[in-house]
Amino acid sequence: MSPRTFRIALILLCIGSLIGFFPLALRLATRFATFAYNPAIDARILLLWPDRIELKPIRDLVTFSPRPPNAEYTFLIPPERLQWVTKQLRTYSTPTPSASWHMRVRSLEPGKQEIELELLGDGIYGVVYEASSEVVLPLRTKLAGPSFAFIVAGLDAAGCVLLLALLLLARRFWLRYATRESCM
Repeated sequence: MSPRTFRIALILLCIGSLIGFFPLALRLATRFATFAYNPAIDARILLLWPDRIELKPIRDLVTFSPRPPNAEYTFLIPPERLQWVTKQLRTYSTPTPSASWHMRVRSLEPGKQEIELELLGDGIYGVVYEASSEVVLPLRTKLAGPSFAFIVAGLDAAGCVLLLALLLLARRFWLRYATRESCM
């Protein structure tokens, strides 16, 4: 391989690894923004009504959880309504114009879900909670400022640099081995 071709391959590999490592970097960086539940962080809990959604402040948790027997809302998000709920969240008002609500739902067992509800804007602000048909149990707080992007970018770049270093070392050892073999 000519030096020019090798440089082009390294550049393409670097760009590809930055793109490829991004989801992993984001997942690892999210751990830096997730903390034990802190009631002082006034995140929101999603209430699903038959015709709308409502985001209630977690400070008011005692007023809606446990759910009264005659309440029309639920804490669980059925799989068939997930897309509709996500669409409603996109149009739900936010404290700042450039922010948006995001949600991830993970089924734990029948009748139980882990829901991550966060507001993404200049940073991350939200809560991870366990929802059942009757109660909500806050588990973790998500909180990060604008500098969170630097953590993600740093982890992504570190993965790229590590991969390139390994490839350059492997190439160096391969060239040494090939040179020894041709001399014998």
